[in-house]
Amino acid sequence: MSKKGKSNSSSGAHAPDERNIEYNEGKLHDVISSLRDLVSEEKKLKVRKDDSFMLRYLRASDFRPKEAFEKMVKVYKFKAKHEKYFCSKSPSEYKELLSQNFITILEDRDETGRRLILAKLGDIDTNKTSVMECVRLNDLWMELAMDEEETQKNGIAIILDLGGLPMRLFKFLTPKVTIISALKEEMRPWKKIDIHVVNTSSLLDKLVSIVYPLLGSGIKQHVRKIDPFSRARLDIGAQVHST
Repeated sequence: MSKKGKSNSSSGAHAPDERNIEYNEGKLHDVISSLRDLVSEEKKLKVRKDDSFMLRYLRASDFRPKEAFEKMVKVYKFKAKHEKYFCSKSPSEYKELLSQNFITILEDRDETGRRLILAKLGDIDTNKTSVMECVRLNDLWMELAMDEEETQKNGIAIILDLGGLPMRLFKFLTPKVTIISALKEEMRPWKKIDIHVVNTSSLLDKLVSIVYPLLGSGIKQHVRKIDPFSRARLDIGAQVHST
């Protein structure tokens, strides 16, 4: 199931026609200006004001400036409260982490145009890398993806590859780290998002079932396990309840 903006039928008769706005330069300029005005009036909100940044929130909110603004405020209040979970360095300062290639943006998109991000958790060297560094590196990639026009329009699919996952990594996945990281992903202004879990084992399934209940309901509905034999997409939540 994908994270989607509210449909016009469920958001009132005066909801904007998203396609008309997206491809109408005048209307698009108007909603961008409306959101930028709201941002400018909020003196405590220190964010970029370029069109691309405004559009990442507008596209995720079906071009409703007020809804986009409220989402933006929510994200940056969360960021101020949990600053260490967000990237604050330039890409060049993550050179060592980037060389490990455990998180990469794939060149090809999926059939719906979504950006694909692959996280090979088994490649994380826990002797060199802390969980918080991994969290911040993930934030760096997400920020880069959110600036892409096609990704803003079509969304993202994250592939979590658990093959070779070191068991010692789980000792760093405390309830606090798990909950805050999940909330951060849930709040990002994605048009659509799916999280696919691959290369699990019976032991990993049991360990994941311990972490899963800590996640919020919003992020749970976007997590799927892919069965390597049937290639079916399975609901992890259903598996958790059956273990």
